Amino acid sequence: MKRIVICPDSFKGSLSASTAAHIIASTLQELHPTAELIEMPLADGGEGTLEIVSKKYPRKIDIETVDAIGKGLSTHYLADESEGQAFIESASSIGLPLISPEDRNVIKASSYGLGQTILSAIRAGSREIIVSLGGSATCDGGMGMMDALGFRFYDNSGRELSGSGENLQKVEKIDSTHVESFLKGVEFIFIHDVDNRLLGKEGAAEVFSPQKGATKEEVALLEAGLENLVEVAERSGFDGYKSADSIGTGAAGGLGFAFYCFLGGESKRGIDFILDTIEFDEKIKNADLIITGEGKLDCQSLMGKVVSGVLERAQKYEIPVVAVGGKVEDKEKLIASGLWKVYDIADKSLTIEANMEKETAERNLRNKIRNIFPDLQSCLRHSK
Repeated sequence: MKRIVICPDSFKGSLSASTAAHIIASTLQELHPTAELIEMPLADGGEGTLEIVSKKYPRKIDIETVDAIGKGLSTHYLADESEGQAFIESASSIGLPLISPEDRNVIKASSYGLGQTILSAIRAGSREIIVSLGGSATCDGGMGMMDALGFRFYDNSGRELSGSGENLQKVEKIDSTHVESFLKGVEFIFIHDVDNRLLGKEGAAEVFSPQKGATKEEVALLEAGLENLVEVAERSGFDGYKSADSIGTGAAGGLGFAFYCFLGGESKRGIDFILDTIEFDEKIKNADLIITGEGKLDCQSLMGKVVSGVLERAQKYEIPVVAVGGKVEDKEKLIASGLWKVYDIADKSLTIEANMEKETAERNLRNKIRNIFPDLQSCLRHSK
C-alpha cells in the first residue's frame, strides 16, 4: 500500500467524522506502518459541516439563540470577515440531536433560531451568507426563519402567525415590506444534503418528517400546510411554484424552499461545496485507495451524500473506493454504482442500540478494518 485517503462522514449517533477517520487511519498504520495515510473527514451539509470548513472560515462567532422548540441555546457560526462571508450550520441551532427524544415535536418545531443566527451575521456585516441544511428538527417550510428575518405571516382574520409546522395551513398573507431594504445586497447560498423537492411523495413532509417523529396524520397536516405556503407565496408575489419544484427545496423541513423563494438563494449540493472548499480533487489525484463511509449505507447514500460525492470524484481518476457503514442495505446497488467493496461494521450479536454506543462503534470499526485488511490490499492490486 502506498497512499490511502480516508474520508468518512459521521456515523450519526455514534462517531464524528473526525473520530471515524482517525480510527481507520490508526488501525491501518498498525497493519502497514509504511503506508501514507491522509485523513479528510467529510460532511454533506448536515451535522458536523462547521468542523469540516473551519479552516476556510477562520473566525468563530458565539451567539445566543433558541433551538427548534424555543429553548435558549448557545451556539456559533463561522466568518471570514475579509470576504464578508458567514458560514452557518442549521443543525447547530435547530438540529434534531439538540432536543431530547421526549421533547421532539415536529408540528410545533420552528426554524426561528436559525433565522436569529442569520440576522446576527448580517448585522455583523456579512454580505454573503452560506447556510448548510440538514439534520433539522423542523418541517415549517422556513416560516420560522423568515419570521426572525422580519417577514410577517397573517391568517384570514389578519392575526400575525409565528413560524411552525402547525401554522402553515393558517397562512393567508405574507408581507415582506419591512425587510426589503435590510436584505438588499445580501446574497444567500444554501447547501443541501438531499435533492428532494418540497412537495409530494419524495418531499419534506412525506420523507423526512416521520424521521422527526411525525405520525401519519401529522405528515398529512404538514404536507397540506406546505402546499398552502407555496400557494400563498405565489399570491404574495413570490415564485412559489417554481421554487417548490427546484432541487433541494425539501431539505431541512423545507428550509431550501424558503431560501429559494423568499431570499433568492443559490442552491448548491452540499457534498460538492465541501469537496471544492477543501480542494478534494487535488488531494486525491495520486491516491491508491479511498476509504469512505457513514452510519447507514443504502440507496440514499448515492443521492447527494458523502459517499456519492467521493465516488464521483474518485472515478475521474480511476481510484478504487471502499465504503464502511454502521448498517448496510441495498448492497448490490451500492456495488453496482462503482464502489469496489462495501462493509457492515455492526456486531450481529448486539442490538442496534448497543452497536451505536460510542465505545462499541469504535471497537466495531477498528475490528472491521483489521478483518478486511487483506481485501484492501486486493483492491490496490486490482486497481494497478
